Amino acid sequence: MPGPSARRASSWLAAQTSNTTPAVEWSWIAGRFVIAAVILAALAGAFPGLVGAGTIVATCAAIIVYSAALALLLLRGRVLLVFRLGIVLDFTVATGGWWWTARTIDPALADNDMWLAILPVVITGVVRLGPALGAGYTLMWLGIFAWLTVGYRPPGSYALEQLPLRLAFVLMGGVMSAWLAAQLRRERNSADQLR
Repeated sequence: MPGPSARRASSWLAAQTSNTTPAVEWSWIAGRFVIAAVILAALAGAFPGLVGAGTIVATCAAIIVYSAALALLLLRGRVLLVFRLGIVLDFTVATGGWWWTARTIDPALADNDMWLAILPVVITGVVRLGPALGAGYTLMWLGIFAWLTVGYRPPGSYALEQLPLRLAFVLMGGVMSAWLAAQLRRERNSADQLR
């Protein structure tokens, strides 16, 4: 039987992650489909023959499949489960795609701006999870980004030289998102109290 501190921690975690509704989850599911479709269309039209295209297609396919599964769960009324699985699956698939691309791409082609893809992932994580859990989510992404850069880029490469600046940029994006999300929640709570 869990002790009082475990119950408090569990209660706090439930309060942090239960801030969702079916409409919000349907929006996230639709958004995942749209993002995957836009990426696949851009890949086919604007970037034919792109290095790492196979990984990008596989990642988009995984997003489509798990989004369809989440939609089925949402139809059954499992809103909180969909929210939690969505966060875990988004993180897992994005990390797996990023890792595989970093592992397989030619280091000579690796100095590009693909790292900027982390920024919207961090921002959406912070907005969805709130400031407290969003901070942990941001730190996880920063750690993975640093690990992949240090682990798969040669010494003296541009990516390694720019790593501190890139980490600071993504961190500031996460901090600003947390601040804005907290301000929006505060305003929403004030508006709710006025009703």
